[in-house]
Amino acid sequence: MECELTGFLEMECTRRMQRHHLVNKSRLRGNPEALAYCEANAWLFLSDVCSAHNGSRIADQVDARARLIRQKVELYGEEKVREGLEGLRALFRSSTEDLRLEALLAG
Repeated sequence: MECELTGFLEMECTRRMQRHHLVNKSRLRGNPEALAYCEANAWLFLSDVCSAHNGSRIADQVDARARLIRQKVELYGEEKVREGLEGLRALFRSSTEDLRLEALLAG
């Protein structure tokens, strides 16, 4: 398994892989339905990144998230990714404009 952020910011990857949540877990903790939705749709909301990218929080950067989402679009198609994101957005009461596909891709 290879880090999905290989080459990002020219950081050397480690061999130890971790599952990275594309939506910050602290944002999901207050919403158990949203957390369950993300875990049930791991194909979209979890990415395999090395401990160097994940532990340093580089994977949380806007540009890194955009790269990870682009990879999901390439693998699964724009429509499926959009539907998955919209399903998550429907579970929040507050504004979720930052979870729209266009916003995530814009970085």
